[in-house]
Amino acid sequence: MLFACMAAACASSSPSPAPADLAWLVVEAPPRSNLAEALVTPGSVLDVTRFDSRLVIAVDMRRAESAVRIEATGACVLTVPVAELRRGEVIRRKMSPWLDFGGPYVQRGFDSEVRLEPKPGCADAESAEIEWKKLSGEGELRDSDGAGAVVKTPKRGDLLGDQLDWGIVPVSPRTQGEIVVEAAWTERGRKMTERVRVTAASRSRGLPNVGVGAELHLSPSGWKLENSPSGAKAKLHGEAGALSLTPDVSGIWALVDGEGRRLTIHSGRYDEIPLDCGRCHEKETRASARTAMTTVLSRRLGAAADGAEPASPGSYPQCAVACHAVGEPGLHDGGFVHAVEEVGADLASIDGWQHLPRSLRRVGGVGCFACHGPGAIPEPSARWSILRSDVCAHCHDSPPRYTHVQEWKTSAMARADADPEARSDPECARCHTASGFLARHGATVRTAPEHAEPIGISCPTCHAPHSDASGPKFLLRRIALPAGFAHVPKDAREASAVCFDCHTPDPEASVPSASAAALWAGRGGIAPNTGAPLLGKSPHTAIDGGCGGCHQGHDFRASRQCKECHPGRVMDPSIRARAETLWPKLVARGGAKVPSGDRALHAVAQIDRGTALGRAAYDVMLVLGDRGAAAHNARYAKKLLDAAEEVVTR
Repeated sequence: MLFACMAAACASSSPSPAPADLAWLVVEAPPRSNLAEALVTPGSVLDVTRFDSRLVIAVDMRRAESAVRIEATGACVLTVPVAELRRGEVIRRKMSPWLDFGGPYVQRGFDSEVRLEPKPGCADAESAEIEWKKLSGEGELRDSDGAGAVVKTPKRGDLLGDQLDWGIVPVSPRTQGEIVVEAAWTERGRKMTERVRVTAASRSRGLPNVGVGAELHLSPSGWKLENSPSGAKAKLHGEAGALSLTPDVSGIWALVDGEGRRLTIHSGRYDEIPLDCGRCHEKETRASARTAMTTVLSRRLGAAADGAEPASPGSYPQCAVACHAVGEPGLHDGGFVHAVEEVGADLASIDGWQHLPRSLRRVGGVGCFACHGPGAIPEPSARWSILRSDVCAHCHDSPPRYTHVQEWKTSAMARADADPEARSDPECARCHTASGFLARHGATVRTAPEHAEPIGISCPTCHAPHSDASGPKFLLRRIALPAGFAHVPKDAREASAVCFDCHTPDPEASVPSASAAALWAGRGGIAPNTGAPLLGKSPHTAIDGGCGGCHQGHDFRASRQCKECHPGRVMDPSIRARAETLWPKLVARGGAKVPSGDRALHAVAQIDRGTALGRAAYDVMLVLGDRGAAAHNARYAKKLLDAAEEVVTR
């Protein structure tokens, strides 16, 4: 900066002062102040260069007056006496904010009152009249006056609910009780505003690896702290049914619940954890380092990692620090924002990722710790928790922009393993549990303890966080196509292969399970009389995005309706009715056996595919197993029913 100013000074009006006649004043302005229109006087100021949040001022000491005066909107006037300047030297000064709103106001507790009382930075600001307005959030803005205001945070039960997961309660941006209020005032004839954010709780992945200083909410009741690290002062606090723990040092915390079940928590600072995951997980580490998610912060700082495209103009690094770097902003956890504060850096004035100190680069970006948390590798009994969607909810549950997890929780996917038998039976677990699905595809996973289930078909089932940019879009897993699906266009194959895997019956199984993909593709049926494959046309495979072309949200409901492509036509209700009529006839004639009970048909039915009646029953079950058969492929569904009906009516 000084070289730039010296060059400018030497090019100014003659006679130019010698460098020995110049004094340099570097002024740092408060965040959000407007330096673009800063006024610097008097005439002895030779040159002013603006660098984001800083001014570099060259003063000609031959003509120096009594003081240098700097005025900028959002800051109090700064007057630096010339007597403090020294020829050929640099001094630094900071401008005080016009109003200091304090904060950050993080993890202030549920059902708590938080007083917002801006402090004037100078006498001119003491008479400022502030108008308060709530912009968003579940809490209340109350008792606002011309100076301060009180924010009331929401109750814990209103956001987290009463039925909570065992152990550390996951908290997402949607459930952390954030309230955003705006303060407005007039400063030197200009209308000024400031947004203040208050959160009741810090985000939590629900994992036993946590950052120092992050308050953890525990469930159920009855927890006791058996052991804590050396030097720790933190204790369990809160009400009996809503206990919390805020680890204050790095180390291991041993807790036990009211039924004697143990929970071991590892706490640590993000910047003190060795970055050596790649020693054992080289492939995963290299791949995840190249994803768009990981490189957002470096791209916003103007120098993309591994040649990735830079971020769009107007995108600022401050917008990425909460979810595209590690740590919780506002906590002293060694995360990125905390590290920026400790080294005295200013993101707004950093010209490129490569100019960041190494200590900041190691905690910038979505590295391993962003999902797995800081601290040691969890003990084996706790490693299952990384499969919960709550880990992704840490960032992807922040409406209205990120509704992925909120939508998923309303879907059948979130309840797929609610049936204990679906979790315990290996055949069911392969599609009803995240661990069963991943194990079937070669992953080494841990199943959750009985008291911690269910977790549903969670995000890591379909999305591979360790995939690189060369894989399918949205980090979808690479899954082999079922037999007979080679005719599906490439776009649909890549986008939907992960859906096909569970929604296509196993060709070796005697009873078809979920069959939506099979009907959609016109595959899976058996000619009752010959046992040969019964194939059909598949018009909907041409839809862009495959399954996601119509099921566009994470609630997996059909967001695209038939009438958009088929105006004037409606789904044929007779398809379902025919299947429901044929099924008891086939059972009565011995084509299938159905033991009594209320479990799903595909879980209890018994079919002998060696007979024509059995094969007919198999075809009817394909239709019954797809609630959207009439929409996915009505012609193929009718073909299956026609073939079955021919056998029944002989």
